[in-house]
Amino acid sequence: MTPTRTAVRGWFVPWALTVASAVVAFLLATPDEYWGILQLGLYTVPSHVFISPFPHEPVLLGIARDHGAWACALISTWGALVAALIDYRWTLKFVHKPGVRAKYVDAALYQKADRWFSKAPFLTLVVTGLTPIPYYPFKFLALASGYSRTMYMWAMVIGRTPRYWMLAYLGYVLQPPTWSLVVLAMLILGMALWGRSKSQSNSSGYDALRGGEDDGEGDEEPWATTNVEERS
Repeated sequence: MTPTRTAVRGWFVPWALTVASAVVAFLLATPDEYWGILQLGLYTVPSHVFISPFPHEPVLLGIARDHGAWACALISTWGALVAALIDYRWTLKFVHKPGVRAKYVDAALYQKADRWFSKAPFLTLVVTGLTPIPYYPFKFLALASGYSRTMYMWAMVIGRTPRYWMLAYLGYVLQPPTWSLVVLAMLILGMALWGRSKSQSNSSGYDALRGGEDDGEGDEEPWATTNVEERS
C-alpha cells in the first residue's frame, strides 16, 4: 500500500466519526434548536483543543436548558472530534519537535506515566473521557506516544458522548440560572489558569509544552511520522 493510500486510510474513520456525529445531532434536533446546537458545537472546538482554558461544561449546561440532551451530546462530541483532528494534525508535530520532546521524554514522571498508559491506552482514554478525571494529561500521553488516531477518536466517542449526555440532561432537569453558570465558568477558568501558571515553574512531564515552544521553533529536523501513521 502506498504512503498516500495509508495516510488516507488512517484519516477515513476519524473523519467519518466526526461527520456522523454532526449529522445525527442535527437529525435529533428540531429546526428551532439548530442555531443553539450549532453554537454549542462551534464553541466545543476551541474548548477542547489540546490544553484549552475555555470551560465547556457551563456552556453545555446552559444550552441544554432548552435543547435536546442527545442533540447537545452529539454536537459536543462533534466539536471534541474536530479538536482531536486538529491535535493530530498540528499539535502532534509540535509535541515531537526535537527541542520540545527533549524536555519531557527523559523525565521520570513522563516515563512512569507512559508505562502506565501503555498498558491499557484505550480503556484509560475512555474512563478519563467519561469521568471528571482531568483529561488533558492523558491526551498528551496519547500524542506523545503516537497512539493510534483512529482508536483515540473511538475512545472519544465512547467516553465523551455519555458524559456530555449526562451533563445535558442535568442542564435540562435542573435549569441552572445564568448567573450560576457564569460563576462556574469563572471558577473553571480560574483553576485552569492557576494550574497553567503553576505548571510553568517545573520542567517535568507534559508541562514542558507550555514553556518549550520557543526552543522547538528553531529546529529544522523533520518530524518522523512513520510510527504514528503505522499505528493509525
